[in-house]
Amino acid sequence: MARTAGAAPGRRTAPPGWPALNSRVHVRVHLPEKLGDRELELPTRVEDEVDGALVVAAPTFAGDLHVAVPGLPVAVSWSSDRGRCVVDAVLVRVVRHRVSCWELEPASDVRTEQRRRYARVRTSGHVRVLPVPLPDEAGAHRAPARPALEAAPLQALPALRRVLRAAADGRGEPPAATPDVPPTAGPAGAAGPAEPGEPAGAVEPELTAAFVDLSEGGACLRLAEPAWLAPGRRVRVLFDLAGGPVDQLAEVVRAAPARDVADRHDVVLAFVEPVPAADRLRQHVMRTQIDNRRRGDR
Repeated sequence: MARTAGAAPGRRTAPPGWPALNSRVHVRVHLPEKLGDRELELPTRVEDEVDGALVVAAPTFAGDLHVAVPGLPVAVSWSSDRGRCVVDAVLVRVVRHRVSCWELEPASDVRTEQRRRYARVRTSGHVRVLPVPLPDEAGAHRAPARPALEAAPLQALPALRRVLRAAADGRGEPPAATPDVPPTAGPAGAAGPAEPGEPAGAVEPELTAAFVDLSEGGACLRLAEPAWLAPGRRVRVLFDLAGGPVDQLAEVVRAAPARDVADRHDVVLAFVEPVPAADRLRQHVMRTQIDNRRRGDR
């Protein structure tokens, strides 16, 4: 879609702070009573900006052909350096093409949600960062090609592969002496070691990072190289908090060289709701803030 300069007569111009081209945004839509009378938070991407309107890839959901009509009020939200930004908008046009799009006209100024979940505190500890499968051209997420075997001891992997192949071919059941390793997929997005003949680097590796800070809504991590951690990429982060594990879906907001340490990169993540550990994260932030005040730290 061609980009058009200026604003059409009678149309509101794009507000300052509009999300950038190709950035990931969420469109909030309220379904009518006959479809459940509920709100949907639909992920999509910015395709263009035309005459002050935001053009996004049309999200799909049950009933979208009946709900997505001109005049539909929506709210668009996205992550930024200042926090979570939101703007009210109205659907003015639906473009049915190879890539269907919604043209959204702003109905308010961009506002930043100042919520408790964005209060950050310095935190120590390590985090495992796992890739989430990338969506294919149809928008579906590709599943790993084979089970993850990261829990298996390295010396057991060849034997375990032979046993799994034999079971899959119907040549027999795994023997009782098989190493006690579950032959199922591990964390989402992780894949096992490359088989002979597979291209090197085809599987994105798990990364280990250190906390810089943590909040109810996200975290800043530090690692040697950001590798595949590009803005907009979704990941799973696994870490321990208050004596229990946390397994949370997150989205990369930005990755940049650390300002205070050489040869290190800082990666800022925004947690994707729902956040099951929200209560524990909130308690951790509040407890750390109280301890800091007692010590005279800010």
